[in-house]
Amino acid sequence: MNQFKMNLKLLIFDLDGTLWNPRETIILNQFRSVYVGTTQTDLNAAAKNDLDFIFCSYGFGHLNVSDYPMTINSFDKLEFHI
Repeated sequence: MNQFKMNLKLLIFDLDGTLWNPRETIILNQFRSVYVGTTQTDLNAAAKNDLDFIFCSYGFGHLNVSDYPMTINSFDKLEFHI
């Protein structure tokens, strides 16, 4: 798996809604994980790490692809893609 050094805040929730402790080492299972982001860089990072990607169109970025199939326009729509 490729590693990226980024200065960002990452929130990871388990399927039951429990927030994971950020001090724990987390190994993501690509079959149970999804990357949610707002930019083409996010999509590229997800692809390089073999993760599904959900694009948030209400974010500050954009994709180089029009009509990306897994797109949400509000946070409450996320459940339809998981």
